[in-house]
Amino acid sequence: MKSMMDRTTTLTLNQLEARDNPTIYGLGVATDFNLFALESINVYNSDIGGRVAVGQNANINNYGLGHELTNSNGTRDDLIVEGNLTFNNGQVFNGNIVYGGAASLNSIGVPNGTVRQEAGVVDFAAAQAELEQTSDIFCAETPNGTTRFTRRVLTLAGNHPTINIFEVHASQLETAHSIILLVPPGSDVLINVRGLDVDIHNLGLHFRGADCDDILWNFCSAETLDMSAVDWQGSILAPRTDVRFDNGQMHGTMVARNYVGNGQLHNCTSTFAFDIPEYANISGLVFIDQFDGNGFRNSTYDPGEEFPLVEVDITGVDILGRAVNRTEVTVDDGTYQFVNLWPGEYDVAAVVPDAFQTSTEDGIPGSLGGTPAPNSILNILANPGDDGTDYQIYFVDALN
Repeated sequence: MKSMMDRTTTLTLNQLEARDNPTIYGLGVATDFNLFALESINVYNSDIGGRVAVGQNANINNYGLGHELTNSNGTRDDLIVEGNLTFNNGQVFNGNIVYGGAASLNSIGVPNGTVRQEAGVVDFAAAQAELEQTSDIFCAETPNGTTRFTRRVLTLAGNHPTINIFEVHASQLETAHSIILLVPPGSDVLINVRGLDVDIHNLGLHFRGADCDDILWNFCSAETLDMSAVDWQGSILAPRTDVRFDNGQMHGTMVARNYVGNGQLHNCTSTFAFDIPEYANISGLVFIDQFDGNGFRNSTYDPGEEFPLVEVDITGVDILGRAVNRTEVTVDDGTYQFVNLWPGEYDVAAVVPDAFQTSTEDGIPGSLGGTPAPNSILNILANPGDDGTDYQIYFVDALN
């Protein structure tokens, strides 16, 4: 996290999110903030312990900001508003106030910083594009943890040592009275929440193995999120969502489109990092092995042989322990391809056409190896970035 800055330097994504591996996804530029609103905020009668960034206008009343931070002596911008700022009766405890448009400040204290007008301190357009893309990437990942909802208790249990992914629905959060999360200590937790309108009220959270800095709630498709009477643990990624939070506390970073309310935000810096490895691919050929010119089958494709249109299945388990079960159909030249596979161990099998039900020839392993088996190749070990080719499955006609 980068907490110190030159007042004259624009905080670009590269500066605030220098990453050795571009496949590691987190909150990016928003990691440095307790509240990161892409458009506007309207907050009152409460406080936020960390830094705040607002992409358009901010209306703040009876409010304290940044009291959980260290004294920057004017070297850190703790309230950044790209548009107009109205701030009545409050204090920014340990850093600067920066606004890009006009400002109306009444009874405001800045004991360890300054107030200045400067636009473009944060590149909000770039941040919005990246945060929305990150949310979509997370949303596309399938769970490796289990979700159980019974008697209004939502239980999330995972056993992966690095990352545990869950999926919950808005209706579960709306009707639950408590959430229990059980994961190995030190593992990161990604919880994808489905639903357009999400209401969370009077909800208790009981976590074992994960702290607020390890947990990311990704509101994949929510248009609105209404929270109250909850002690929320973990950061919220909701870049397309209008959030209202009243009468509660949150420990983590709130990323929202617009944010309203008197909820209290505590500065729990997210360490969540999802390392998505380079995908693997597995491809091959399905053909009918006919008599060749020498009067015998040679178990390999010869020019002029036929290609049936068949289903090819790939099954297995990836390195996150997720079961994989996908189906493709061969194209006119008999080829098939499975792309964007997580590293793991896989089996490839062809669905035998009716005319070849008696054909049980062993498949032919390709470039990544594997175990030949009737109409299939088993135990294909795919590592990050592997391109497994030439996995051949063939059928013979019993009448020939």
